[in-house]
Amino acid sequence: MTKVTFLVGLPASGKSTWREHCRGDAHVASSDDFIEMIAKESGKTYNDVFAETIQVATKHFNNVINHAIAANVDLIIDRTNTNAVGRLKILSRIPHDWKKVAVVFKCLDFEVWKRRLMNRPGKLIPASVITDMMMKFEKPTVYEGFHEIIEYYT
Repeated sequence: MTKVTFLVGLPASGKSTWREHCRGDAHVASSDDFIEMIAKESGKTYNDVFAETIQVATKHFNNVINHAIAANVDLIIDRTNTNAVGRLKILSRIPHDWKKVAVVFKCLDFEVWKRRLMNRPGKLIPASVITDMMMKFEKPTVYEGFHEIIEYYT
């Protein structure tokens, strides 16, 4: 059975690191990967190119999803995915016969998470954005359409 895996968690919670170890042959939809590639190619930082590349990165993200669906191959959605509305926009595109999994990342030590968040040169997310994500975080549920929800502690 083809599977889509949503990585759910705050920035720097371990999503992309987990993905690199567990992806197998799955396609990965990640706007951050695209933005980081553009930044590297231009000798700039993520923050330097974010505003000018987010729209094309989002198109790339959606193209990866469309390609994975058309090819019927496993897919990993590597975004924060912190709210049900955002997840539903993607879940509604996934074929009904696919297995839908959410992996929720939780950092048990606030200081460790904060250190990881601050240890990303050129990729600083404003505190107000992080606070908003924390306040509005919605844990995935089976009612959204997930068959399995896994909690991963980092």
